[in-house]
Amino acid sequence: SSFVLGALMLVDTSLAPALRVSWYVVVGTALAFAAFFVFAMGAAARAHRRPVVTGAEGLVGAHGVARSALGPTGTVQVSGELWQARAEEPIGAGDPVVVLGLDKLTLTVRRAPAAGDVGAPNSAAKGGTA
Repeated sequence: SSFVLGALMLVDTSLAPALRVSWYVVVGTALAFAAFFVFAMGAAARAHRRPVVTGAEGLVGAHGVARSALGPTGTVQVSGELWQARAEEPIGAGDPVVVLGLDKLTLTVRRAPAAGDVGAPNSAAKGGTA
């Protein structure tokens, strides 16, 4: 709005006709700025609605693979990274795991259900039925 008001002062200058600004230029520039502002605000709003993908919040619920036997501690690979992990039940090397939490640099995991397990313990947390 301040751009348009400032431009209005330059549109009809009787003292210095060389400083005149065309209405087409004022309206076109104002519309271009408005379109950019709407696009930028839309992009910012979409970015704020995205789920967190970093830190502890991004790891909880992530799936991985046990790289060593967990009984109760061992190593898992989650999101391409190797982590120290702790499990409440023994998990064999190569078994799929799901992350339940993070305590400092140690993940808390449990065995992930196989693809066909409908009544698995963590299927309710993922939107399934238990």
